[in-house]
Amino acid sequence: MKNSKGFTLIEIIISIAIFSIISVVLLQLFIVAENVNLESKSKELALFYGTSFIEEFKASRDLPESSYQEIHHYDEDWQRVDHQSVYILSAEVEVEEVKTGHYYKLKVSAFDENDILILLNTEHYVQEVANE
Repeated sequence: MKNSKGFTLIEIIISIAIFSIISVVLLQLFIVAENVNLESKSKELALFYGTSFIEEFKASRDLPESSYQEIHHYDEDWQRVDHQSVYILSAEVEVEEVKTGHYYKLKVSAFDENDILILLNTEHYVQEVANE
């Protein structure tokens, strides 16, 4: 009579192969999740800095009378740098003078080497106060 205690070599090899395949699939899922998380973080910070520029512009008492563009460079941790940036935030301000004040169109965009992260467009009207 044969001793049937334990596993055969073939059963062990098959179970190791199945375990390896499942492990590789799970590892790839973790890698994809990490990449999505980093992209989401970049978009969140781009949105933060873009809306921050817009809110600072709207709160400013010294608004420009002519159109201009600002470009800010950021490193991989979203710290402002002067050169070799990973992220770029571009802010365009168009000024239109109307009878009672100034009408501002703000366009803010942020992008990295491969993709546009955000596009923000807003308008702001400032009425001139008559000095009497």
